[in-house]
Amino acid sequence: MSERSDPAYALARGFARHLATLSRRSGAPAEAAERLEQAALAISLASSAGSVCIHLSDLHVDQTIDQQALRQALLASNMLSLSNDASQALVIDEEDRLYLHRYFDYERRLAKRLLQPYRGIQQAIHQPFKTFFEKLFHPNKIVLQGRTDWQQLAVALAVNRGFTLISGGPGTGKTSSILNLIRCAKYIDRDCRVVLAAPTGKAASRMLEALVKAAQGIGSDLEIELPKEAFTVHRLLGAARQGDRFHYDREHLLPLDLLIVDEASMLDLALTVHLIEATPSTARIVFLGDKDQLAAVEAGAVFAELSANPSLSETCLKVLEQITGIDPRSLYGAHQQVQAQPADDALEAQQHDQGSAKGLGDAVIWLRENFRFNQATALGELIDLVNSGQAEAVIARLRQGRFAQIDWLEDENPELSEATKQSLLAPFEDYVKQLRDNHQDLLSLFDQLGRYKILCAIRDGPRGVERINQLVSEMIHGRYNSTLPSISRWFVRQAATQGWYPGQCIMVLRNDYVLGRFNGDIGIVMPHAQQQALVYFSDGLRLEKAIGLSRLPDHETAFALTVHKAQGSEFDRVAIVLPSQASPVVNKALLYTAISRARASVSIIASEDVLRKAITTPSKRHSGIRSRIAAQIAEASSC
Repeated sequence: MSERSDPAYALARGFARHLATLSRRSGAPAEAAERLEQAALAISLASSAGSVCIHLSDLHVDQTIDQQALRQALLASNMLSLSNDASQALVIDEEDRLYLHRYFDYERRLAKRLLQPYRGIQQAIHQPFKTFFEKLFHPNKIVLQGRTDWQQLAVALAVNRGFTLISGGPGTGKTSSILNLIRCAKYIDRDCRVVLAAPTGKAASRMLEALVKAAQGIGSDLEIELPKEAFTVHRLLGAARQGDRFHYDREHLLPLDLLIVDEASMLDLALTVHLIEATPSTARIVFLGDKDQLAAVEAGAVFAELSANPSLSETCLKVLEQITGIDPRSLYGAHQQVQAQPADDALEAQQHDQGSAKGLGDAVIWLRENFRFNQATALGELIDLVNSGQAEAVIARLRQGRFAQIDWLEDENPELSEATKQSLLAPFEDYVKQLRDNHQDLLSLFDQLGRYKILCAIRDGPRGVERINQLVSEMIHGRYNSTLPSISRWFVRQAATQGWYPGQCIMVLRNDYVLGRFNGDIGIVMPHAQQQALVYFSDGLRLEKAIGLSRLPDHETAFALTVHKAQGSEFDRVAIVLPSQASPVVNKALLYTAISRARASVSIIASEDVLRKAITTPSKRHSGIRSRIAAQIAEASSC
């Protein structure tokens, strides 16, 4: 699809022309209206691509005009306002960032809410709690053998703050941190109202499942009652049918004491603002995620932006030492793990109350110890090299076969070769065998689906998710149905005319609260005696819990997924299919996210050029949230 035939481009172009028309009607100079139209088109396209703002220096307009003259021309259009006014359709701040008004307003509201003083009860550092805390993390102490327990520090930080961001890669213990945080909250206040949430239904259900599993086998003296469900953020807020309207908002607050949001890197700016504003200032908020993963599809990369600088002040470190017993000196400087801030008592007190001036530094911590795999393992080494942008090292090791359980298929042509197709399809043989041997054993079928997944960078084209799903469907449809009795084959042919087949894996694309099915839910299609298609989900394998395929909301075949859709999921093995040509969307964050979906092994299908450019291309999303936080603090200081 060309840029000019893209619906997003058409909307952006229409918006830009409308603003230019309004500008001319207001009496603005023709040149100003022309510059406005160019700028409005650029910021609209940037917002569609995930950025909240763009810098004037990134506007590709007439080279004869400098940045200051461009700024003046835009202001002369009468459609642009300064950040201290922000009354027009476009806003420009002091650092020449250009915004659509709604996104500037979102950033300003987010900064204001994050810097509100926490009005809950701070945890007193008393001996009974310290004893409980030490017992809670004793298993980690045995495993770590003297190394820093970042989970312990993260929970201690969250216990004593109104807002905390915890970032960690796969295997660093985010689920364990959530569980121990809930235990601490319940120890402090048995009636603490804990609410679990995630951006998607899949991530929410997986969060709850992982917590229940992690809580099994703990001592009876540490047992707690976990929340019975985890909500999607939209469901928690009470989403209305009209876009971003919610039942709970800044006027009607959520009834909770501790809000824990998993996979927070998937939250866009708008949804983050609505959620934060709907949470009372007497409640603790904890965001967990991976700052290096792909950001939300919509505009904003809030989690990555806010968690970029995990600097802990001396005051904060002393509080953590009182709870954990970890010597703050062990946290200074080692691989720049923590950038300690010098203690100025007046400034420290102000920052602690307002949320820390420098990017919420005392609210951010990274989980740095990997309990699943480390740099000594193939996956751990590959993830580390990709995340640090070391393309040549990755390619050299792949060529030399130095990564155990990691394959690289150099397929350069736009259409995948037959050998590559066979490599992608071969792992589904176990799924086909299970269908043949006992298709009624749904638990085993779901187990097979959880072992292997194909992840694509794009949707369209011969290397896109739609084409790959077609290949898998043809293979499963043909292999499985060739063994059925004739009457069953007739039934399958009838089903095929309706666009489904027995054993088809589908993903729900839209929340349906009546049916209890949510975006990201995975199901398996099976025929019923009445010759209708039923969909079974892993949390409801009995016939009475199956849902007619015709009743489901929007869905699609899901043997292969886009990397975005796979976020929040894990598989034993993944195959990653990159396009034949380099693209800005095929970047380091996408490759890192795809690889980190695997528990054991990875296959990468890509040319050397595309792989190299993916590893060396950063994910670019422009934001000004740090400036908004600084502005809020400056405003508060002047009052």
